[in-house]
Amino acid sequence: MVSSFFSVLFGLGGIAAAWAFYGAKRAPVPSVPRVQRALERKLWFDDLYDAVFYRPAVWLARALLRWVERLLIAGSITEVGLGTRQAGRLAARVQTGLVRAYALALAGGLAVLVVVFISVR
Repeated sequence: MVSSFFSVLFGLGGIAAAWAFYGAKRAPVPSVPRVQRALERKLWFDDLYDAVFYRPAVWLARALLRWVERLLIAGSITEVGLGTRQAGRLAARVQTGLVRAYALALAGGLAVLVVVFISVR
């Protein structure tokens, strides 16, 4: 409760000082070069944020791109594509165009399923 009182008090004091310096122009704006530079640099908050969060995040993103994205993800997609092409080539060789060969394969698969379901039960 006390800290919120002081927060409101300091906020009102800051508003009054800004109004006196810039709104009413009753007082000259003080010029303290070090304070002015610190305020212009936003108390070096951006530099601190850059060093603590941004640069490590960029480093981590580049490392993940190099070691995970390119090797694992892109590599696995390439391998899946190659596997699909090879499966297509194999299927093209197996296809004869004869309906009875396809019916025989279908009946054989059905027979295997029936045997599996009966043996599991």
